[in-house]
Amino acid sequence: MADLGHFHGCKHHPADKSATIDLFRTLKKGNEEFEPNEIRSWLIIEAELNPKFADDIRDIAKEVSDGKQINGDSFWNESILTAWRTRAKQRDMN
Repeated sequence: MADLGHFHGCKHHPADKSATIDLFRTLKKGNEEFEPNEIRSWLIIEAELNPKFADDIRDIAKEVSDGKQINGDSFWNESILTAWRTRAKQRDMN
């Protein structure tokens, strides 16, 4: 989730939108569950993201979760899911 916190609005920055779409595609492909409304809340509270931008990200997460086809370039390296899982495991151990 922390990788989303620096985005400043998917509708205003095409690279951010592609990265967001690909992030959720990567999670879905890796069978990682995510809840769009929980993501929105986390972004607002923990990442202090503007609620409008958090809404944009939530909407993308929902579309990907629902299996809708949305355009976006491939952004993340194929090994990123492994890196995210390792980081989450390390954080859980602390």
